[in-house]
Amino acid sequence: HVMRCLGKPPPTYAHLPVIADAKGEKLSKHNAATALDSGAASQNLATVLSLLGLDCPLDTVPAMLDTALRQWHSAVLPTGLALTGFAAMT
Repeated sequence: HVMRCLGKPPPTYAHLPVIADAKGEKLSKHNAATALDSGAASQNLATVLSLLGLDCPLDTVPAMLDTALRQWHSAVLPTGLALTGFAAMT
């Protein structure tokens, strides 16, 4: 409503899937999920981008983000409510 009153188009919304463990539980501090290894930033990012359906070769973090931004489109996102398979986080 506010956007219409300002003469602007309404925003487009999208659902991003939640990353879950093997039991289907959301990975979060609330569920006592193991923290990411900050020394493995490239591998962590590559895993998340892969789970989101993006094909980014393991490289430096800036190069992976650049590749991911060029590939980003909501149509490539998985449609499920939860993504499983992030073994590094469980």
